[in-house]
Amino acid sequence: MLVRSTSQKEKKTTKQRKKKTIISTKVKFHINISPTHHLRPVVRGQTNRYNMKQKLGRGFTKKELVLGGVHGVNYARSLGIAVDLRYENKR
Repeated sequence: MLVRSTSQKEKKTTKQRKKKTIISTKVKFHINISPTHHLRPVVRGQTNRYNMKQKLGRGFTKKELVLGGVHGVNYARSLGIAVDLRYENKR
């Protein structure tokens, strides 16, 4: 029969130690656990061949954010909403 010492029983893997460190850091600094992906708009393909397919867009425009009740790009990003500053609404 093989007898293990206490140090071998309590030995943790690298993943377990890292996970414990991350959790304790979040508790210590009150960091909110955020979703893994940003909230993105649903858009359609631009050509006739792909216009029936839906995909995730790059982000919401400033005007879309204001219409949705979120004022400020930095505030939207802090909420986890993707923002695309390259485009403006035509209407």
